[in-house]
Amino acid sequence: MRVLVQIVCMIGMLVTGIFVGIDRAEQNMQKMQGTMGAPRAIQITPQDGKIEIAVLGQVVETKNPVPKVAAKVRETVTSQQEKNGTNYLAVVGNEVGTGLKNLSRKVMNFIFALAE
Repeated sequence: MRVLVQIVCMIGMLVTGIFVGIDRAEQNMQKMQGTMGAPRAIQITPQDGKIEIAVLGQVVETKNPVPKVAAKVRETVTSQQEKNGTNYLAVVGNEVGTGLKNLSRKVMNFIFALAE
C-alpha cells in the first residue's frame, strides 16, 4: 500500500512538473519575443455547441462534425474490405489487442480491489 501511494505521488509530481514547465517555457518565449500578454499559442473555447480554436492567432470554428466523418469512415472501410477481401492478420492482431486490453483491465481491477 505504501509503495502504491509513493508511485501515485511521484506520478502526480511528474505531471504537475510537466504542466508548470510548459507554462514557464511559453511565458519565457513570449518574454524573449516581446509579446508578453499576447494570447496563448493554442486556446480552445466551447460555445453553444461550437468549438472555437485559436492557433497562433488564427481562429478556427467547428460544429460537431463527428457523425458525418464517422459515416464516411465506415463507408470507406467497408468498401476497402470489399475490394481487398478480409485481412486475416489484421483481424488476429485486433483480437489479440482486445484480449490484452481486457486482461490488463481485469488485472488492474483486481489490484485496486486488493488496495481497498
